[in-house]
Amino acid sequence: MYSLKALVFDKFWEKIKEINFQIRLAAFCGNFFIAITLIVGMVGFLTMATDLWDGVIISHAISLDRPDVYHEWFSEAGLFFTPYIYDAIYIFRGAVSYDLLAKLVTVFFLILSAGEVVRISERYFNVDREVRFYTAILFYMSPAWVLYYSNIYLMHSLTLFVTLICTRYILDRKALVLCVPLLLLSFQQSSNAPLSISLILLDCMFNHVKIKDRIINIGFILIIAFGFFALRNLFPTHGLYESYNKIHLEHMFAVGGYFRMVEYFVLLYFPSFLVAGLALYFRPDKKALYMILIILVGVLLNGVAYIAVNKIPSFSEIGLMHGESLRFTFTSTVFAVLLLPAILQPLVEAPRLRILALMVILMYACAINIYAHEGKMKEVLFQRGMINEIKNLSYLPSCAINIKSAGVGVLTGYEYGHIFYRAYGETNQLPLGDSQNPVSDIKELYKIFNKDSYRVKYFMPAEAPGCVIDMNVSTSVGEWGFVETFTKYLSGSPGSIVKVSVLGVNPL
Repeated sequence: MYSLKALVFDKFWEKIKEINFQIRLAAFCGNFFIAITLIVGMVGFLTMATDLWDGVIISHAISLDRPDVYHEWFSEAGLFFTPYIYDAIYIFRGAVSYDLLAKLVTVFFLILSAGEVVRISERYFNVDREVRFYTAILFYMSPAWVLYYSNIYLMHSLTLFVTLICTRYILDRKALVLCVPLLLLSFQQSSNAPLSISLILLDCMFNHVKIKDRIINIGFILIIAFGFFALRNLFPTHGLYESYNKIHLEHMFAVGGYFRMVEYFVLLYFPSFLVAGLALYFRPDKKALYMILIILVGVLLNGVAYIAVNKIPSFSEIGLMHGESLRFTFTSTVFAVLLLPAILQPLVEAPRLRILALMVILMYACAINIYAHEGKMKEVLFQRGMINEIKNLSYLPSCAINIKSAGVGVLTGYEYGHIFYRAYGETNQLPLGDSQNPVSDIKELYKIFNKDSYRVKYFMPAEAPGCVIDMNVSTSVGEWGFVETFTKYLSGSPGSIVKVSVLGVNPL
């Protein structure tokens, strides 16, 4: 017969095994969906064979061996160092295609940035290696990075990593002679300055608590602030970009902008906020509450740079074909993902609740990430379909093309120009994009873009066209589900995606 002690031990051991099995099963399911999500993202990202949004300008300039075009562009935008980042890719265009190499470099620095986010979590949270790993995954799966389908965001990927690693070295008081100037260079992306400052302030609260260290940190903050504004004055915006990203103080003090920023991140990381509320309700922990509030302040502090220029993200844009507002979340994401270790640390004594919370958060992130990729895949499919249909038309004369769209948003003129260039291999047409007064618009365009480099940049013919063609473009790609989208995307077949009809040529 079993003793009472043996029976109690056996029941306890069975309970332990049951919990371990549940944890392992949940972890396996979570890891499986994470792997699928990462594969979908990488396949979509690396097989698009094109560019999107502002990235088409650089891609076009490089295909024409005209780096002067993007040098002028970035110079006018006050981004004095950025063109040299793309020069490094341009040099190797003969060995590897520019589009593929730019994407590989972008992903490389994004992975390095995820590693730096792990090191940030290690500074403030006593969590195991598994939680730190999932923090990196959560960062990597932010829908913001799906915008990297456009190679214009190569600069953002690189400078974000430089900001994170240089700030870490500054906090560790290492390689300061190298890291301080590199940090200032990373402010090509303006929001990197608030990110660096907020990370230094965070360290003042938890690590650098001695007066001496805090004084040193204040000194670095002053250097960062002075360097940021000094560089803006030394390399001001001019030309076409004279008023680019102009700061408006009234926006900085408008409460609505901060509410919209919080709304975006609460919706994006809804399970994290839900678990945080439950954890604090059932296991009150002042330190955890304090940390969560600090993370929220960090999110808002990193949103100030965007709020000041009235550029705020919209959650509704995540799955859209042409949504670009998610770029306003790049630096805030660093703080937002710290919610994961912040809420899992106090749950260490509740293993089942902890693993359940972790898996729900990651599964939600997987769903959002795939939804975001689906939107960009549809955008690529639309491009492929429209290019294919234009190729099948009788060759269009050198006219302005007034495009009216159905089932898809209106693209920028240079995005349409990129599509026509890929179809014909030359820039003879001038896409307008649903103009109400083509004659007036053509005159205005050639008045503003009065240099050869401007016209090359925006896919404009050397001479103003003397005729207008009305073109109807329609597609149902926006209504497709994920399976149909992904299948069509991988098939490479551009047929039956877009319908194009030409209504005639009208002389001006």
